[in-house]
Amino acid sequence: MANCLVCGRSAGFLSEICDNCKEKRSPGSSGKPTEKGQVSSFRLIQEAASQIFRHRAVLLLATALPILCSLAIRMTCVAYVCSAENDPSFTTIYLIRLTRLPFYVMFSTICHRIVLLGDASLASRWGLFWSMRETRFVGWLFVLGAIVLVVSFPIYYVIPKLPDWAFEWLVISSPFSISFYTCVLASTYIDGRFGLVLPATAVGRRMNPLRSWQFTAGNGWSIFVALMIPILLTDLIDYLIFDLLLSNESMIVSVVRSLLYYPLIAVGVVVITIAYRDLVLSPNDESNS
Repeated sequence: MANCLVCGRSAGFLSEICDNCKEKRSPGSSGKPTEKGQVSSFRLIQEAASQIFRHRAVLLLATALPILCSLAIRMTCVAYVCSAENDPSFTTIYLIRLTRLPFYVMFSTICHRIVLLGDASLASRWGLFWSMRETRFVGWLFVLGAIVLVVSFPIYYVIPKLPDWAFEWLVISSPFSISFYTCVLASTYIDGRFGLVLPATAVGRRMNPLRSWQFTAGNGWSIFVALMIPILLTDLIDYLIFDLLLSNESMIVSVVRSLLYYPLIAVGVVVITIAYRDLVLSPNDESNS
């Protein structure tokens, strides 16, 4: 007998939402909920930070091993692959990212499950765990990545055809690469609109990108702004602390730099969790925790 993900009451056998909550948000012919919630960027960030702080002890323990493994790969690459003597190729960089991907998936799945289902949703609070849930999660990440590539392709197709002076300004000499940040903005908006498939997959529920787009209609820019805040804070920390104050990056600095990013990564992940909870499970801003 499971508890309802929305109100916490008994949901019955093999059900995650009770009959009362199902009636409140039964889908119409279009597949969209009859009651549509509205979220604000400030509330998403505030609630994400609040949830992370509330579950901080469990999150820290449960994500420690995935973080340490990802960090070990990064440090190995900094020491041997990306050293001053080596200039890693585009392929090498992406192979390194693929190696770290399983640990990011574990990290994200843990964050989604703890916020949506509570601390007791984890089989164990320490270790590395993989199941079909994480495999489906990876599949959706590749789907979202493919969508981003399709949207970003015109940018990368047009830029090489520009005159040399324009290419140098847009890509090389600009303090914030316009081409790169255009892709970041596009991918962040896409993640916000289609990304509800990720928390849904983490808790074992059905969702697809089309339904995610429908559920986030009218809230896309709010989610986008909330997701951009951790990204911009990461870049600000990178620039102010590590580029200006600690320009000579040692192994210790690189470790500290990576560890500082994980709370901001967690905020970005949980922003999507809160959007899913409020727009899909609880459009009337009911709390399940």
